[in-house]
Amino acid sequence: MLLLMYNTGVRVSELLEIKISDIHGADSINHASVIIHGKGRKHREVPLWKTTVKYINKYLKTYPAECTDYLFINKNGDELTRSGVVYEHALINLYLK
Repeated sequence: MLLLMYNTGVRVSELLEIKISDIHGADSINHASVIIHGKGRKHREVPLWKTTVKYINKYLKTYPAECTDYLFINKNGDELTRSGVVYEHALINLYLK
C-alpha cells in the first residue's frame, strides 16, 4: 500500500478507490499503469515501477478479491475504508516500537 502511494503520489482517498480493473499491464511488468480517480471526477494514468507491479501481483495472490473489485480490502473482504487505513497504521507503529 505504501509503495503504491509513493510510486503514484496518490491521496489516501484516491488509493482506496483503486480497483483491480484500474491496473493495466500487471502481467507485463515493463508497461504497467494504474488509473487514478481523483478529485472532481478527473482521471489520470500513472505508470507503475517494476517493483510496485511485483508487490501488487504478490498481494493479489495472497489476498484475492472474491466479492469486490477494490484492490485493498479489509478482513471481511469489503472495500478498505479510511478508518481501516488509520487502524493498520496504528498497528504498524505499535509493532515497530
